[in-house]
Amino acid sequence: MIDYWRQSLADCWCPPFPTPPPYVQQPVADRILEHQFPQPRQRSTDIVAPTVIRAAWALIARWMANSEDVLFGVTVSRRTAPVAGIDKIARPTIAIVPLRVKLASEHKVSDYLKAVQQQATEIMPFEQMGLHRIAKVSLGSQKACMFQTLLVIQPYEEASSLDAIGQWQDGDQQQCFDINGLVLVVQAGTNDITAAASFDSRVMKPWAVKTLLKRLKTVTHQSYRASPKKSLADIDMLTTHDLGKLCKWNDHLPEPAERCVHQMIEDKAKSQPDAPSIYS
Repeated sequence: MIDYWRQSLADCWCPPFPTPPPYVQQPVADRILEHQFPQPRQRSTDIVAPTVIRAAWALIARWMANSEDVLFGVTVSRRTAPVAGIDKIARPTIAIVPLRVKLASEHKVSDYLKAVQQQATEIMPFEQMGLHRIAKVSLGSQKACMFQTLLVIQPYEEASSLDAIGQWQDGDQQQCFDINGLVLVVQAGTNDITAAASFDSRVMKPWAVKTLLKRLKTVTHQSYRASPKKSLADIDMLTTHDLGKLCKWNDHLPEPAERCVHQMIEDKAKSQPDAPSIYS
């Protein structure tokens, strides 16, 4: 177990997202926003819905953090985990692990989804190590376990557990839910996907979280429907709302000036002769 985490999190200095401001010592969720959208029909039946959602969020995190090496926490639920007496545990066996995803714009979307799904398979034997033990493996793993986003993906039949999500966790795991700037719970149903974000409004503004949820829909739909030749660079991160806002901002363009820059500076100086020329 130790070797796996040491290798997968080696030299991990991924920028955190979201980044808490200096005056927030410990994030505390005080707002919840929800967004529901239809589940699109996917091209490949080999890729499961949780993979697409996880991959879509990694793309969004890359865009927000401006880094091709991103990291966030994920919850995993396994009845086959190598834990003594697991067959006698009545409630779900939940673990939280850091997930590191490396992206390259030239990669094909289909290859990227396969890689994310393969990563989920490879991590299975090492999921139940625990965050505190993972953090002690190396400096990279310690940094990785300080993620600020936690992604929880669950099928609709577990919806009743959403309101009592803390009951799944013991000790350190429950604390992890409480200290993240953003916790995203996604329920993947047969026809719909529901994403609920709990967050600290001091760390992220509600309008920014609303935009993230809409962006999750946009990127998830594109990932589902991607053609074999489509690359990650072709994934459009702007939502319809984003495009509308950009069009509104650029609705009234200034008239073009048929003058050189130095002439415009001279005109400004003549119109305000007593104003400071340089103020910094």
